[in-house]
Amino acid sequence: YSVNGGTNWSPVAPLNANAATDTDADRFPHIATDRLGRWVVAWHTAERTLGREDIAFSSSLDNGATWSAPAVLNANATLDTGGDFNPCVAVGLSNVWLTAWSSLANLGGTNGAVRIAALLAERGVRAWFVLDEGMAAVAEHPLTGGPASMIGISERGFGTMRVHAVGQPGHSSMPPPQTAVSLVSEAVVRIHD
Repeated sequence: YSVNGGTNWSPVAPLNANAATDTDADRFPHIATDRLGRWVVAWHTAERTLGREDIAFSSSLDNGATWSAPAVLNANATLDTGGDFNPCVAVGLSNVWLTAWSSLANLGGTNGAVRIAALLAERGVRAWFVLDEGMAAVAEHPLTGGPASMIGISERGFGTMRVHAVGQPGHSSMPPPQTAVSLVSEAVVRIHD
């Protein structure tokens, strides 16, 4: 963690207390912050004490200075038969933390997308759009202002974007208020967030 905006950093430290002796794999970490000092990281773990091939998580309330003990994210970790991979963590409005991941478990319709949709509806949460393998064609897409077709990608998918900005030329000793570099930087942050 850093207390001075990233100029200096603390030494690297593992989140799990048994990292020095742990022989199982911990992979695919994903971290998110509410920018108010709270952080959540989730990752795939093969750690037998947490759950076999499941999603573990840890949280920090002090900008990463200390972290909670790792715990299994999904309630059915001891019962499921398939592995869970590639977690994605995000914080939404009203400090609601969301995590999604890929699973090889056959949940038979008792969990998964149907249950998530019902829970979000119960809480009054409306999805802006869903990007999955189901595809969608939208008459008025909020990003394009017109018709758009969603391209479904799987856990191994990727996206490539080209960001182009034009700015006012000038000298580095007297730069204009907004440069092409600052515009591209803002665009990258918005894409990321």
